[in-house]
Amino acid sequence: MRKQIAGVIAASLVAAVAPAAAASAAGPATVRTASPPAPAVTDLTVNALDDPLGIGLAAPALSWKLTSERRGVTQQAYEVHVATSADALDDPDVWDSGTVTSPTSVDVRYDGPALEPRTDYVWSVRVTDDQGETSDWSEPARFGTGLGDEPWEAEWIGADSDAIGAEWTDYTIDFTASRISGALGVYFRGEDTEHAYMWQLSEADDALRPHVKNGGYAVLDATPFPAGFDFAAEHDYTIAVDGDTITTSVDGEVLDERTDTTFDGPGVMGFRTNGAEAGLVHDLTVTAADGEVLVESDFDDGDRTFVAGTVTDDGLDVSGNAEAWLRRDDAVPLLRTEVDLGDKEVRRARVYASARGVYELRLNGEKVGDDELAPGWTAYDKRIDYQTYDVTEQVRTGANVLGAEVAPGWYTGKVAMFGTDVYGTDNSVIAELVVDYADGTRETVRTDDTWQTTAGPTREADLLDGESYDARVAAALDGWDEPGFDADGWDGVTVRDEPTDVLEPETTVPVRVTEELDGAEQIDSPTEGVYLYDLGQNMVGHVRLTLLGEPGQTVQIRHGEVLNPDGTLYTANLRTAKATDHYTFATDEPETFEPSFTFHGFRYVEVSGVDEAPDASDLVGVVVGTDGDLTSSLETSSDLVNQLQSNIVWGMRGNFLSIPTDTPARDERMGWTGDINVFARTAVYNMDAESFLTKWLQDLRDTQRPNGSLPGVAPVVPNRFDGGYESAGWMDAGVHVPWTLWQAFGDTDVIRENYDMMRRYVDFLEADSTNHIRSAGGYLDWLNLDDPTPADVLDTAFVAKSTRELAQMADAIGKDDEAAELTARYEAIRAAYQDAFVADDGTVKGDSQTAYILTLTNDLEPKDRRDAVVDQFVETLERRDYHLSTGFLGVDGLLPALTKAGRTDIAYRLLQHTDYPSWGYEIGKGATTVWERWNSINPDGSFNDVGMNSFNHYAYGAVGEWMYRTMAGVSAAEPGYAKVLIAPEPGDGIDTVDFTHETPYGPVRSAWSTADGPMSLDVTVPANTTAEVRIPAANRWAITEGGTPISDVDGVTFTSMDDGDVVLEIGSGDYAFAVDPVLGDLGAAKKAAGAFADDVDALSTEGVLGRVAKGHLQLRTKLMETEIATAWRLHVRGADDQLTAAAVHRALASVADLDRWAATYGERGVLDADATDALRETLASLERTLSKASSRLVGAVASLELPAGEILPGDVVRVAVRLENAGKRPLTGIDSSLDVPADWELEPVGRHATTVAARGTLEHAYDVTVPADAEASTADLTGSVSYRHTGGTATLPVSASLMVAPGVAITATATAPEAVDGGETATVTTTLRNRTEVAQTGEVTVAVPDGWDPVDAVAYDLAPGEQTDVAVDVTVPQTVREQAASLVVATGPTAAEKATATVQVVLPTPPADSTDHVDVGDGASESAHGLTASQHSGTNVEAGLTRRYTHSSYPGGWFEFDVAVPSAGRFVVRMVETFDGARRKTYDVLIDGEVAHSVDLTRTAGGEGTVTHQFVVEPSDLTADGTVRMRFADTGADYDPSIADVWAVPLG
Repeated sequence: MRKQIAGVIAASLVAAVAPAAAASAAGPATVRTASPPAPAVTDLTVNALDDPLGIGLAAPALSWKLTSERRGVTQQAYEVHVATSADALDDPDVWDSGTVTSPTSVDVRYDGPALEPRTDYVWSVRVTDDQGETSDWSEPARFGTGLGDEPWEAEWIGADSDAIGAEWTDYTIDFTASRISGALGVYFRGEDTEHAYMWQLSEADDALRPHVKNGGYAVLDATPFPAGFDFAAEHDYTIAVDGDTITTSVDGEVLDERTDTTFDGPGVMGFRTNGAEAGLVHDLTVTAADGEVLVESDFDDGDRTFVAGTVTDDGLDVSGNAEAWLRRDDAVPLLRTEVDLGDKEVRRARVYASARGVYELRLNGEKVGDDELAPGWTAYDKRIDYQTYDVTEQVRTGANVLGAEVAPGWYTGKVAMFGTDVYGTDNSVIAELVVDYADGTRETVRTDDTWQTTAGPTREADLLDGESYDARVAAALDGWDEPGFDADGWDGVTVRDEPTDVLEPETTVPVRVTEELDGAEQIDSPTEGVYLYDLGQNMVGHVRLTLLGEPGQTVQIRHGEVLNPDGTLYTANLRTAKATDHYTFATDEPETFEPSFTFHGFRYVEVSGVDEAPDASDLVGVVVGTDGDLTSSLETSSDLVNQLQSNIVWGMRGNFLSIPTDTPARDERMGWTGDINVFARTAVYNMDAESFLTKWLQDLRDTQRPNGSLPGVAPVVPNRFDGGYESAGWMDAGVHVPWTLWQAFGDTDVIRENYDMMRRYVDFLEADSTNHIRSAGGYLDWLNLDDPTPADVLDTAFVAKSTRELAQMADAIGKDDEAAELTARYEAIRAAYQDAFVADDGTVKGDSQTAYILTLTNDLEPKDRRDAVVDQFVETLERRDYHLSTGFLGVDGLLPALTKAGRTDIAYRLLQHTDYPSWGYEIGKGATTVWERWNSINPDGSFNDVGMNSFNHYAYGAVGEWMYRTMAGVSAAEPGYAKVLIAPEPGDGIDTVDFTHETPYGPVRSAWSTADGPMSLDVTVPANTTAEVRIPAANRWAITEGGTPISDVDGVTFTSMDDGDVVLEIGSGDYAFAVDPVLGDLGAAKKAAGAFADDVDALSTEGVLGRVAKGHLQLRTKLMETEIATAWRLHVRGADDQLTAAAVHRALASVADLDRWAATYGERGVLDADATDALRETLASLERTLSKASSRLVGAVASLELPAGEILPGDVVRVAVRLENAGKRPLTGIDSSLDVPADWELEPVGRHATTVAARGTLEHAYDVTVPADAEASTADLTGSVSYRHTGGTATLPVSASLMVAPGVAITATATAPEAVDGGETATVTTTLRNRTEVAQTGEVTVAVPDGWDPVDAVAYDLAPGEQTDVAVDVTVPQTVREQAASLVVATGPTAAEKATATVQVVLPTPPADSTDHVDVGDGASESAHGLTASQHSGTNVEAGLTRRYTHSSYPGGWFEFDVAVPSAGRFVVRMVETFDGARRKTYDVLIDGEVAHSVDLTRTAGGEGTVTHQFVVEPSDLTADGTVRMRFADTGADYDPSIADVWAVPLG
């Protein structure tokens, strides 16, 4: 036998020689080209701004970008020159940095002499690259300084304000009104919108409800109307105010007379409604004490007596959120001065200006600068930005006119829903025109008492309500801003005694016109004489409109985001914002109107008051917003995702207007911290928002309280609204926004500027926590979809997040000790969070999507329960059919959490949904910006709550960050993109993505496609950076660049395999990567073959035969390596797939041959058994790898097909091993095998064919018998199918999972009786059917809600085919809520063995028997029960019931009252709680000072509604006297109590 083996070996040696000679494979030749030119330096910025004019004197940050044709370019050194003129740059007269060896090209600090105030500088830079090539000097860039510490010479000036006259002190208001629904309020003695009496004619309470509005409302004692009074009918109402006596009469009869001294001075009147309230005022007369008629109106068509309300044929309709104050003549003043500058040559001219209000400057007939709504919104009581303008080209020799207009803006105009005069009552402007002459002299023109003023053509201007312009006035004042105008009739200005030390140089890009939309289309209007236009895009700004009318004719222009179902303009969601402009014609010629001092959020424009519809081409949408550069573009194969990206960007553009607002349309437009907290990371991808958000952070710092807490809005509305100082996820913007800016732009100065604020805030969080758990409540996961997150979970997660982010920032600026301290604190919070909120099964308290999102994105899950937490998270999506339910604080982390959990597949699914709720749902409803609510428009086409329903609200657009970071794969591997990470994760539904982001270093591009199969990825990396590129692929050999394997490409370095990605390091430049799976298989095979060769070489053998065997294996191994190398070479060179496949199968034949010989040597004892097993294991792996390569090349696809439908124990199941041949040639020698679980039976069916034709399919059938006693389970079937090609056999695996259904089915559940009260018993009947042919035994279990007594299991024993009913009694506890209580009935652990039964718990209201009833919110009942309450507790109508609340914006509130209770025996306190949406309420109920019950009540339904609940009180000394003092006390977490009714119900 040994001789026979030796002979065979010898023959094999001869056969192996010829192929070996042809096995050499040369790598591709390296082509060297001439060195490209040195890099170029471009895009110079100062303090992240282009050529800023008026910066502070602190050393500015200088940045530039490099461009080069060469790959891998880095900066080794730079040289900066700063001079006072371009001519002086070669030999700079300010600063020469010299050659500085440094790679830094972003935020290089100026290090020259101190900058001078009011001075212009020119600068340039050149760099030396990594190859020693020095660039040319960059094109010069400029910056100028502001005033620095120099005092302002100018004064604040404005027009004299008309004070409210004394005649408005004592007066009588007579009006006729009808159709009062809910209430109609009447303001009088209104000093301003926030300080007035408000007498409410309340239909809801059948009473006169007097209020004192003094910043907030205080309710005085009500006076009931006569019984049966009809508020819908027409009545005459009179309110007379005389000194401190206020008399109210109805139809001539005195209803109420009282005295009050709160407001004893002059003040005007108005009407007011809120929410669903409405009233119709037919006529009005206001008469002064001396008989002078102050106001009289019958509300004829076009009447504009009041600033709000709608004039109809029947009168003034006041409804919704209306603040209809008497209109006052508040024309925007024109201010001017004329000066003679002589005939000297002007070297430069600058204007430094600002306003208390919003202003526009004019110089010699032209607008100064291109800013809009300057100086923007800041905390005016702390700082006001001033602007610097270059007017060198606008000044003239001789006479010059500098003019100004100053409108209310945010200073005296309406701010949100909080009225006017927030910062002051008078507008003013300040300006200095500084002219530097060529002879070295300087002249300053300043605002002072020499200026003149008159009322201008802008008769009204308000940011919320709109602008009214009278062209007749404009015509009369034509030329007012040019020399020679006759201003003799103008008044002198008033100098305002206001400080100038609040003025600071503007640090951000200004608000400007950023685009014009000229594609308006006229659309059908259902209203005669009213014309509608569609701009096609929800935008922010105003319209420019060319119109034709008659002198004195006034046109009305209204704006709206969407249309009503009847085709009219929808404006109900604007609340009190009028968003209406008016224009009065001067001539009968075409005239063009464009507002200057207002902005609107709109897509649709309504024009009325003209005889003919303007042509659509005469209407232009003028887009206004903060003019930050847009820095990203995204194009995908999905039209939906492309539109979503457009919506995100347009939403950002519309809401980034001076501050990051929450909506640009309604009467809000505030800088909500929660919105920007979740959106910031998306924002910094889409806009160069560095200066914009840095400025806003100053606004935020201005609002911080001494204890470190931060507000809900910044700037706050002083003395009127701050958004609350306790809300997690809102306050945290104070840490997260600086962290985001640092990550995006790399500038650590933003950390230093905000560090004190951040540290004090994070320490506040620690102090406000108990054992690292915080539970303050507030807005929580705002607008979630019936999926609330507990306050303690949410609050603590944000404490952890802010703490960790601050630790990272501390480390970045060298605060090592603080970084260590904060990191340790984060770990302690993490441990406390895990102990308190994460259950053993991975459930996070609250079991909401957002609870899991916050846990995963902040790394708060325990390592040993991570998979369980992920499973529970996915389950929250499964139970909503993979739809989201998050509110504001979960949306930004939803898709990132899924990706982090390894479920990017679900993330793609959520992204592309088109049904409710989803981003695609909004798009399907026509959205062109992101909505405030997931259902701003409901599926039935109706609108959601008009009280809060914006169609331009960027928070839910925070999904963009995942689209860019994960889908496109671009993020900063190091802060500021000094190192880039490109790591796209493809998913179903999208097969191409092309994304470019402009980083501080230049553009990064990631463009991938899977449209043709494996991924291709085009990458651009900017000069002076490097990148880590991660490509999903099986191995490194699968990746090519420019068609060449990466191992042969200079500058591409493989670093590792990580979680299914090939990780590469590259330098700057353009790259074209692709995934070639065949190349990957062949590369893996080459590596495995090499390792096998090493193992063969390392074999330890004995004797001659052993040495011969080893030599034989070495030779056969060399042959195998040669065949694999040949296949590799053929594929790299683009050979025909069949030719490559032939080489692969020759290699497979070699593998089979080696395996046969290795087995033979092992069997004969020539090789050690362990060595033989190891060799054969490697060969088996090689065979699998080469088989994969073969299948790809020849088009063979193997699968295991299972039947559809349910499979029961005892069934015989026909399965098929399937081989699809997508290739051009037949496949032969086909064989298959299949393995099944133990105790299962397998039988081949019929004759199994061995050949499949080209483009054909073959199936091998098997019958699988499931045991009759099999349990409900999943069984894995595995096998293989093989085929031959060119002498070698490829074997492909197949597998599938077969689901065995339970033998006993729950066919029905029923509950009787239909409804039960607390303490009563319900019977749950479960119908079971044995679907098998064997007997089945087990037990029925019933899982009841938490707090209910557990239920004993009931056994069953079913014969084959038998059906039976199993009854289980369930007792409802006395401490319970009214609900449809869900019970889980089960016969086993799988989902198929469970069903749901429902016990309807009904708590009758009123109860059949009670000792007392408190109608909370009803004044009479509250008074009768001695109610007292905390300061901010209030009452109103919610869900149709009067109710009292403690006020969630003021944690710790309470109210209490006396209740008669049984003096002996147990009783329950039954309560009706009102809700305005899905909420979780947590509070305590105290009886005589002791906590009797802690309420934890969640309502998941949206909209207004009620929940009745009760708790048991045991008899005690406290109840023995039959009366208790019952207090409802907010615990500061979640939402506050809101109680409509309380009963004490005896228990028998």
